[in-house]
Amino acid sequence: MKIMASVGTADYNDVYVWQKYEEMTGINVDWVQMQGSEKGEKIAAALSTGDYADLIFRCRLSQETLTEYGEQGLIVDLNENNMLETYAPNTWNYLQTHPDTLASVMSPDGKIYSLPQVNSGAELRVSRKLFINKKWLENVNMEVPATTEELYQVLKAFKEQDANGNGDPDDDILPGMARWSLCFPMSRERPECGTGRLQMTENTVFDLEGICN
Repeated sequence: MKIMASVGTADYNDVYVWQKYEEMTGINVDWVQMQGSEKGEKIAAALSTGDYADLIFRCRLSQETLTEYGEQGLIVDLNENNMLETYAPNTWNYLQTHPDTLASVMSPDGKIYSLPQVNSGAELRVSRKLFINKKWLENVNMEVPATTEELYQVLKAFKEQDANGNGDPDDDILPGMARWSLCFPMSRERPECGTGRLQMTENTVFDLEGICN
């Protein structure tokens, strides 16, 4: 499967969730990754030369552009032959119960050329989240805090006990504030909480592994 996708700093080939999707489906993805400034030109060139992709992902094409391509037969109408209802019933049911979302992807003539990105859960709408390392909680024999007082006691235990389990109770760092106000308990040695990268200061970057394991 060939997917044209707008990309930021991450290579989609290295994104864990896409690797798992390929493993689950047995479908290998050939990513055509484009920077935001070039995506419109590259998509237009691909469609005009017949070098079609199976999907166009996160490229934010306008409804006018989608309709134009759809009318030329370059993009499939997902509302035709009950395709969504048959092959994506959960998406179809969501659109049927959320008319505003359906209206945002439906062209004036009733065709659907794209699927929306929907952030409906509170955990998705909140961009700044607090993560805590459950392994550290086990090491200090405590549960996930549910109140500010419990959080205080957990942080106090992290500070005073050997939270990372390496035998040294004095090398654990309490929550650090990143530039996005994310808080992560971590170790000075090799952080045990997180996946990806966390910028703690302008000049220090920690590699993070195994978030919430």
